[in-house]
Amino acid sequence: MRALALLSLVGCDELIGISEPDGDADTDTDSDTDTDTDTDVDTDEPVQIQGTIHFEAPPPGCALDCFLDYDAPLVLPVRYHRVALRGADGEIVDEVATDADGTFSFDYAGPETQGSLYVYADATLPGERARIRIEDNTDGLLWGSGLGEVDLTAPVDLDLLIEDGWNGSAYTHRASGPFAITDSVLEISERYLSADPSYDLEDLTVFWSPDNRPEDGDESIGEIGTSFYRHSERAIYLLGAVDVDTDEF
Repeated sequence: MRALALLSLVGCDELIGISEPDGDADTDTDSDTDTDTDTDVDTDEPVQIQGTIHFEAPPPGCALDCFLDYDAPLVLPVRYHRVALRGADGEIVDEVATDADGTFSFDYAGPETQGSLYVYADATLPGERARIRIEDNTDGLLWGSGLGEVDLTAPVDLDLLIEDGWNGSAYTHRASGPFAITDSVLEISERYLSADPSYDLEDLTVFWSPDNRPEDGDESIGEIGTSFYRHSERAIYLLGAVDVDTDEF
């Protein structure tokens, strides 16, 4: 029996757009496979790859002016989100969902020794009551965050933090933004359901991009005018331009 390895990976800052040809990444349809077996190992029993994911969200505050308090960010669980385990070749090996505490677990029994973890900005309320996806309106990709590489030969328990990217004077990345959006929508949805459990919630897409700015014009390059809801698309468009107007938090 292998000893359980404890690994803390803070500062997950890879904000990525993920292409999903069929609009749903439940399975990877790429027919290419890795035929190199030099590093393959035999496993007598499944290896448990587990962890908990949190994200940073600076809370709003108001004194003379209103602001985001980056000095005291909230640390919140990434709840009900899809997490993918990928092999060394990038192929999706398995997918699971985090629970209410942001915890996930894979039982891996395959041949590979190294993999990587990704979390998608794609959340579904328990019971499949509603699904919330955060996409980039400028390129059509689903937002997500790389969580780093993982050893698939020994059990591991990961403590993962998706940071907000603020270094005290500027953003170095925007990794936690999409997860702040999904969390806000989840919270509102849960309040609706607590008041009326029979309420029929619709799936929602939120289009957010660091290029989204308060200019009217071509939405495909971020000229969305303001944050708004478009009923015909069942979608919200959110501003995200740094030093102009950002609404993700």
